[in-house]
Amino acid sequence: MKSKNPLISDDSIHAILQIASAFRESKILLTACEFNLFSIIENDQKTAKEIAIEAGTNEKATERLLNALVSMNLLVKNGMEYSNTKGTRRFLVDTRPEYIGNMMFFTNQWDKWNELSNSLKTGKAVKYECISQKDEQWTKSYVDSIYWRALMEAPDIVSSINLSHVDSMLDLACGSGIYSIEFKKAKPSLKVSAMDFPNVIKEAGKHIEREGLKGEIELLSGDMYKDAIPGKYDMVFLSHVLGEYPFWQNVQLMHKIYDILNPGGQIVIQETIIDDSKTSPESATISSISFLVNTPEGDVFTETDLWMMLKEAGSSSLADATRHLILQL
Repeated sequence: MKSKNPLISDDSIHAILQIASAFRESKILLTACEFNLFSIIENDQKTAKEIAIEAGTNEKATERLLNALVSMNLLVKNGMEYSNTKGTRRFLVDTRPEYIGNMMFFTNQWDKWNELSNSLKTGKAVKYECISQKDEQWTKSYVDSIYWRALMEAPDIVSSINLSHVDSMLDLACGSGIYSIEFKKAKPSLKVSAMDFPNVIKEAGKHIEREGLKGEIELLSGDMYKDAIPGKYDMVFLSHVLGEYPFWQNVQLMHKIYDILNPGGQIVIQETIIDDSKTSPESATISSISFLVNTPEGDVFTETDLWMMLKEAGSSSLADATRHLILQL
């Protein structure tokens, strides 16, 4: 019986070439976002000349790019005029609340992924620099990139967590601060603290202030792996951070978290999970490569890995009194 998967069957050349050339579509989209073309079009229909004038680009080159975007189903062409699709109007126009078009972080990643060959030889990132050492522009693009993803996920994630016995919580490595915001909205009486590197917490504070919660969420600056974590909490929430560090460094972090938990407290972990074969889901295997080119020793963990971190870090009596929730994405 012939396989339906073209990469497994003998007739796989087209699928192989499609994967090999996928970078071209990615660069077309990233460039369109860099010049804010979708926002320039917004709800209108515009010619390539009109768009090029607003973008400050060459008319003929812009027309080529716009035509490519049409072929990729990211724009619609009617005669000589271009308009957004329903999806690009919703997510790639910068006046929309669901806007995800600030793709500068992905553009920054382009150079990091170009170093994959060297990372394959050395087993770690080339020219690694801790987030705390990044400049203001990089930090902003990084925080913005995780903000839109969290903005879509956070309401459902927070609503799935029982906060009835939680009076205080720490959003550890809070990133954009969107989870802190959602926890505060879900339970206004909840004492919410958020901690991250000084340059990241500064950007998170901007998002929190924009939501009208300035002063309602405690902002803490520091390196959670190196610095003391202040306070005592009923719950500690970690979202997409453990994969950036090796197993035993995360065990040490769990030790520190146990020390700041009130009796009966809980650790809530949200991470990308890979299966025991380390081959599925595809998004997790790609994340594993992303950690290879971006971190010294980071990787995607299995569910068993995460449970072992908790077990290695906690005494049996404390572990029995602590509830752990792993959210698989």
